[in-house]
Amino acid sequence: MNSRIKGTLSAAFVGTYPPRKCGIGTFTYDLVQHLKQLHKEDTLRGESFHVVALNNIPQGYNYPSEVDFEIREQHKSDYRQAAEFINLSPVDAISLQHEFGIFGGKDGSNIIHLLNNLKKPVVTTLRTALANPSPSQKEISKIVTSLSTLVVVLANKAIEILRLVYEVPHEKILMIPHGAPDVPFLDTSYYKDQFQAEDRRVLLTFGLLSPNKGIEYAIDII
Repeated sequence: MNSRIKGTLSAAFVGTYPPRKCGIGTFTYDLVQHLKQLHKEDTLRGESFHVVALNNIPQGYNYPSEVDFEIREQHKSDYRQAAEFINLSPVDAISLQHEFGIFGGKDGSNIIHLLNNLKKPVVTTLRTALANPSPSQKEISKIVTSLSTLVVVLANKAIEILRLVYEVPHEKILMIPHGAPDVPFLDTSYYKDQFQAEDRRVLLTFGLLSPNKGIEYAIDII
């Protein structure tokens, strides 16, 4: 499959984006930059990847050049205009990073205004797959997954949740581990000093903290 799409992929990425401080934005940035490296893009071929960024402040952010369109999260008309922009742009597919909290409306319902108006395949990465959603969260998740061509999850457990709770067909779900950028291993003391964590053991996790993550058990065993 890689040989079939390499050099021809053109995509629009919808989500938060740096310099906005957001884990999803960092993930989207890393994804875009890695794809650029895979495709060996230069300044003449930069049009292969477009970013549609979500704004949570009126003045927006000082985005890099790959951000071509900005959505004010509480303005429904921006979502429809973004869909029109994507439909008219020369992209083959849309990569949507979905999290309830980054889209406006109740439980992020404004994203439906974008999805309802898109005319190209959408690959949605679900950052959260709730096993016990509220009625509103369940309804929105079912609409988002139904309007998506493929749904990407970051853990195997989410596959079961999508099938049982949201009735998403198994063949529509793809599990891709979250991953992390490849960075060099350096002396950790330099970074620990910046956080007053000298001579302390440091654990790393991602996502929001919640009682069911079992982090306290990991702490206990060390």
